[in-house]
Amino acid sequence: MDNNMADERFKKSHYEHDSDPDFDLDQYIEQKMYEGQREQGEYFEKKERSNTARNVVIAVVALAVMSAVNFRSLGGIVGSFFDNSPAEVPAAPAAPIATGSNVVSGTPIVIDIPEINIEIPDIEIPDIEIPDIEFNFPQNGSQLDMSLVDYLKALEEKGFLDTYSTTGATAFYGAGVTVEYLEELREAGFNDEFSFPAVTAFYSSGVSTEYLSELKSAGFIDELSFPAITAYHSAEVPTSYLRSLKRDNLLDDLSFPAVTSYHSAGVTNQFLNEYKNAGYLDNFSFPGITAFYNAGINTDFIKKLDDEGLLNDMSFIDVVSVYNSSN
Repeated sequence: MDNNMADERFKKSHYEHDSDPDFDLDQYIEQKMYEGQREQGEYFEKKERSNTARNVVIAVVALAVMSAVNFRSLGGIVGSFFDNSPAEVPAAPAAPIATGSNVVSGTPIVIDIPEINIEIPDIEIPDIEIPDIEFNFPQNGSQLDMSLVDYLKALEEKGFLDTYSTTGATAFYGAGVTVEYLEELREAGFNDEFSFPAVTAFYSSGVSTEYLSELKSAGFIDELSFPAITAYHSAEVPTSYLRSLKRDNLLDDLSFPAVTSYHSAGVTNQFLNEYKNAGYLDNFSFPGITAFYNAGINTDFIKKLDDEGLLNDMSFIDVVSVYNSSN
């Protein structure tokens, strides 16, 4: 029932119909008491919510002030670490501290930051001597008794600039490669056979077109690098020796310094094949094989050292020393 309607009913019954037999005084008094209690309860409930909200706001403000104090204190610590000077932290303003529904003024917060001293030890960096690097560029162009422009013009007239680039022609000029040497190569059938570094190396080492022609006839010109050709020519390795190594399936297993060394030392193909068949040719450098050949060390002695577990710990010099001591 609506309270206003009930009120109105009770009022009408009380003033207008005193003689109404349905009017109940006790019920009317009880209704009034109930309404008073309900209004009083609503009043205190609203007041309690108001106090709670105020306390929350006070607590948030206090927490924000304390956080600001802590942040400024942390800034002092960081500053003292990098400045290496005592950190001065200003006193924070008094922060209100929430206690229930009351606010108590706090005392200023003073943080004593001890001085932080970090000693960085001196590191001695030794002086590093950087050796001077000398670049020696070829200065043999003057041997041609002509300027670079005249040299390029001569090559162009002979048609060599169609084969070699200007960079290659300039390298020829620097190395003193004559136009006549280029003509000899062309006449021997090597007009475009070699790169300009190869031609420069051949001319500087005195590799003749006859030697190149022999290698070509024997089928080696396409198999050998120009450093190998230069080395074989300088060591006077004949094409017949190269043919014998190829026939015995040794040439592909040897580097050109090894071929040059074996030829100069007179190491036979038979000796090389003995070590190859025993599996020791790749185990030693060509100076080692050459030393074994000169000392007369056969593969039986090498195998004996290997079976005893001694070979892996020995250099070829040790092998020669032990062999000489045993014989």
